Order: sequence, then structure tokens, then C-alpha cells
Amino acid sequence: MANKNTEKGLGSKGLRAYSPGAEVKYIGIRAGSSKTFYLNEVLDQMLLMALQKEYRNEQELEALLKLSGHINALRLSFKLTATKEDMARYYMMAQKNRYDKKFGLSKPDAAARFLTGKQPRAVSRIRPGEFKAKPDTPYYPRPGSSRGKVKVIMSGAVNTVRTFDKFIRALFSLQPGKGRKAHMPSLERTITKTFDV
Repeated sequence: MANKNTEKGLGSKGLRAYSPGAEVKYIGIRAGSSKTFYLNEVLDQMLLMALQKEYRNEQELEALLKLSGHINALRLSFKLTATKEDMARYYMMAQKNRYDKKFGLSKPDAAARFLTGKQPRAVSRIRPGEFKAKPDTPYYPRPGSSRGKVKVIMSGAVNTVRTFDKFIRALFSLQPGKGRKAHMPSLERTITKTFDV
């Protein structure tokens, strides 16, 4: 017996589109073309679509995830001395604390959650209620219908990581005396979002 909450399309998977990827695109494009500015889970769903392989800049995505590791590492309570060995330890901690590695998320899920600051868990693939078709609306798959509707520009993360690396190396080079502590700073994050619809 079919689940009463399942939409027409992929049956028990609960998706109306013909594939999970098509469902992600539908939600992202529908939200992006809406007059409503979403700050809830829909914003993360839009980012999830924008960060798919088809649209993303791989270098910028990797830099975003490196930043997530740096910020998480700086939130830990630890003491390091200004030595090359402890700098290597810090970078190992930063790598382990990336959103994708620490929380076991895909790169798009991890980057989306890092950008919005929400709980680090997989982004919902369920359509918002206002995006769902009426139960009696027929479904006609149209592969390729999203082509040309999405353009994603990612910039800034690579340069930020490069500058951050210089900053970390400068901290670990401050050792006028043997065994001097490397005082790690706390960070506040400010993110500006711009959407062209």
C-alpha cells in the first residue's frame, strides 16, 4: 500500500521529480525565482543546488570547507607552542574539523550548512509545502529543462584561505623565546548573501 504522503513520481522515495538531482534543482530554481526571500531550510536547499558539481567552482568550494575546519579548530581549547611541529598539529586539527569530515556530510551539504550557520546535518530534500503540486496534477518529466536557468559565481574563499594561512604562519613564527605559546585568536563570522533573481 502506497504511503499517503508520497507524491507522484518516484513512489516510496517521496520525490515528484524523476531523480533526486532533478528534485534538488526544482526546489532551488523554484525558490530562486520566487518573490519570497527565504532564510529557513529553503535557503540551504538553494545553496545545495548551487553547490552541485554542475554549477560549483571546485577550488572555491574546497576553500570554503578549509575555512570551516579552521574556524572549528579555533573554537577548541588547546595550547600550542610556536614551533613547526605544533603548526603541523594545528593544520591536522583544522583538516579533521572541516564540516564534511567532522560531521560526515557531502561537500554540498557541508558548505551549505557552513554558510548559513545552521546545524551541521544533511540538507532536507523534501519540497516545501508551497512548492508541492496538487495530488491530482499529472507529472511529465522534462530532462534538461533546467539548462540555462542557473548561473553560480563563487569567489573570495580561495583568497581568504590564502590570507588566513599567512596569518597562521605568522602566529607560529612568533617565538623570541623557546617554548613561547602561540596564542590562538577567537573569530567572529560575518557572511553577506547576494542573490540576483
